[in-house]
Amino acid sequence: MKKTNADNVLIQALPALISDNLAAAGNPETAAKKILGTLKHSSSDAGLPREYENSLHGLRYTKGDGMTVCSTPVIPYCIYSNESGDGSLGTGLMTINVTGKIVCKRLELEAFGKEGRGLSDLISAGFGLSSNPQAQKYFEFFVHKAMGMDLPRVMVLKGMGFSDGYNAFLHGTMPLLREDTGFVSLVGQGSRNNRIYPTGAHQQWMSLIRENVHGYPQVFALCASLASMLLKPADMDISMFHFYGGSTTGKTILLQLAMSVHGSGSEPGQGSSNILRWNTTANALERSLADCSGLVACIDELGAHSNRGFSSTLYNITSGESKIRMGKTLEVRDNFTWNTIILSSGEMSVSEKLASEKEILTGGLEHRTISIEVMPEDSHSLLPEDETVSMETLINWADTLKSGLSEYNGTAGKLFISYFLAQKDDNNVLLPADEIRQQLHQMITDETDSFISQFEESDDDDKGISLSAIQKRAMKRFALVSVAGKLAVKWDVLPFTEAQVEDSVLMLACNWLDNSQNRYDPDISFMTAFRTWLLNTLNTQFSTLGKNDDLLVSSRSGFLDAKTKDILIYKDAFSAICLKHHMSVTNGAKALCKSGYLKPESEGHFKKRKRKDMEQDYYHIDRSFMNSDFS
Repeated sequence: MKKTNADNVLIQALPALISDNLAAAGNPETAAKKILGTLKHSSSDAGLPREYENSLHGLRYTKGDGMTVCSTPVIPYCIYSNESGDGSLGTGLMTINVTGKIVCKRLELEAFGKEGRGLSDLISAGFGLSSNPQAQKYFEFFVHKAMGMDLPRVMVLKGMGFSDGYNAFLHGTMPLLREDTGFVSLVGQGSRNNRIYPTGAHQQWMSLIRENVHGYPQVFALCASLASMLLKPADMDISMFHFYGGSTTGKTILLQLAMSVHGSGSEPGQGSSNILRWNTTANALERSLADCSGLVACIDELGAHSNRGFSSTLYNITSGESKIRMGKTLEVRDNFTWNTIILSSGEMSVSEKLASEKEILTGGLEHRTISIEVMPEDSHSLLPEDETVSMETLINWADTLKSGLSEYNGTAGKLFISYFLAQKDDNNVLLPADEIRQQLHQMITDETDSFISQFEESDDDDKGISLSAIQKRAMKRFALVSVAGKLAVKWDVLPFTEAQVEDSVLMLACNWLDNSQNRYDPDISFMTAFRTWLLNTLNTQFSTLGKNDDLLVSSRSGFLDAKTKDILIYKDAFSAICLKHHMSVTNGAKALCKSGYLKPESEGHFKKRKRKDMEQDYYHIDRSFMNSDFS
């Protein structure tokens, strides 16, 4: 792909190790062009498998009587494969088409199969392939022989991000490699890769950020965008940070800042914007997340999500893998996968959105989908408390960012990951990729421990808090953001100090911990599951006590009180429900009693003695339980 001025300026700023390899990525095509240039004078077998030669009249098979295989000359210039060499096999082919234009195309070996479309793609690009079956056979031989040549290798990745060996990273269409990969370049298969490119110089972006970013949430969003690229080497799973608050609090700007790290930071809805919308189908959202894999995914306007089962959607997008679906021929289609931090925005929190659909925040979602409230005053929270900031100044900062992030963007992510790949030891020797990963793991562990100790330690003036296991897991997610931000400061990718990065991450973590709405409540989770079970079984496993002509049930779980319609659930049925949802019978009954939904035998004795015509002791559930909004 032809490099822009912004590409060339950025390449000069990359570490020499990465920029040298990036410059070498175009060498195979350059060599092939030189060979094509010699054909003006005579035919040649240079750069070809044995028994083939090129001329201006095309590619010819020379054995025996010979045959023209393609009416335009063809040069194989590289071998494509996945990292292990056992998939995505193909070759890069170059020709001078009928218009005189030099064309490069990737041809996969599967193009020769029944469903292969590679040959038609070549023909439409101007390769003069023959319709003669024998000529097509010789062309297939040509490609297979080319695969055995000593050609430069190009790694094919499923999406953007790290290779499995952690020594290469595809950022948009820019291949960032170390010397020890064995490949000269990288290509990806994502549809969004071409939308990720630099605009303007990095110093212009840095000046924009330095002059207009003065808030903790803004610093956090920038650091989280960089941290997203480190999920794979950190061996961490997907998380979602959701920014919520009223209008004009700067939530969307947070997403624009985060996206400007990698590509256009334009406002959602603009043609060049890379920010996704919640107002889409589950399948489309999964596909979009797969296209963003390896970088960061930003999704705007949570309130616009209208699909049923929001908790299911959250579990799906934080699992990193789409649902298995069938194609038109009833064959299982390849599912989408992704590995990215998700940044979201909206006027309501995740728990509020769940509650609006009569769902609750479960323990698994508490540390995977972290809701952080954003206030108007947060836009200047980095400044000293006694520094007065006018509304006019705040509006000017916001307007300058909105316009500037579409003009200067896409440089920070490439610089950051290049410095990450090019880390050296104290003797200026390139560190092995595995050692870089080990160091990253240790930094995250140390930062996590530091965050936990800062929240839990206490003194005379400030009593610490005890973090739950779930909250400690969330602290690791915050720690990754802090570590990435500090590395970015060290490498002059972000215009802040390490203290400002840590303060920003800690402040947002503190805000999250202080908001009880964001916490998983096992009592509410159990009561929700219990009520759902009752809704599904009340008409089939419960009949009215004392009515002989009432509904006959095949598997009785209890009775309904004839006067009040209260639910009298057998002890065995209640025990089974508690066991299924990992709640002890005592704690389950206590949760219901504390909320006023269970009528005990006496204080501390929740179970009641069986009545006439009942087979077991029972628990007495007030009918109001079925309609109460205890969530």
